[in-house]
Amino acid sequence: MSYINRQLAKDSESPKKNIFAIAAPTFSDQRSSTTTQLKQQQMLSATKILHLADIGGRGIAPVQLQNYSKTVTRPAGFNRHNWPASLSSGGSKADSSIASDVNETLVALGWTGNLMSAHMIPNRIGGKGNNSNVRPWLRSFEENTWEKEVEKKFDQDLENANVGDALTYNVDTTDMTDIEADSILAGGGIKTSDSKYSSHKNRLKKIPTSVSANGKGPYTECMPKEPWSFLKKLGVVGGILLGAAGIASLFL
Repeated sequence: MSYINRQLAKDSESPKKNIFAIAAPTFSDQRSSTTTQLKQQQMLSATKILHLADIGGRGIAPVQLQNYSKTVTRPAGFNRHNWPASLSSGGSKADSSIASDVNETLVALGWTGNLMSAHMIPNRIGGKGNNSNVRPWLRSFEENTWEKEVEKKFDQDLENANVGDALTYNVDTTDMTDIEADSILAGGGIKTSDSKYSSHKNRLKKIPTSVSANGKGPYTECMPKEPWSFLKKLGVVGGILLGAAGIASLFL
């Protein structure tokens, strides 16, 4: 090939090189755009998380359930005094902050914060210790009525069952209404203009007004017990939580 032809061949390749040189920055810009979109999505997610945290008080928690159920199979050699690890798989210790947050609200209302974080589905049959399975209620109720009348009976039923039998642990709770929660907060002197009003209300509503399990109950000892002045504020007569009308009648 002559010198002129070789030079023409080189010149014909030059535009291709220029195309790639120009395209490179375009590719870089596309990546930058994708990164920006990702950051925007992350910021939006963070905003949603902060909003949820503001609604639910401390931490981010799932919506509290009212009904709980767990089915377990009776293993061979079961002994309720020597609980098999296979049944408690997936269970966890109760998150103490669930009750401590509610106790903080009770103290703000002028009451003693004496509630504990209680498992609905027991830890020993795989009950989670988070907000989806834990409710705050009186320790005396947990250690006496609940453990002795509800959990003990289930343990005995499991021990009496045949190997391979499936037993279901069911718990149903009744939550206070918005009107009842508002009445309690009003009785405790907390105004709707209070910056923590929504947080106090959401915490208070975690305390079940009644609870039953496997045909036992309903029990109403979940609410804090205090002298009559406290009961008057709370609007409780004979273990029944009253609404606004009931509270008004107490002061007549």
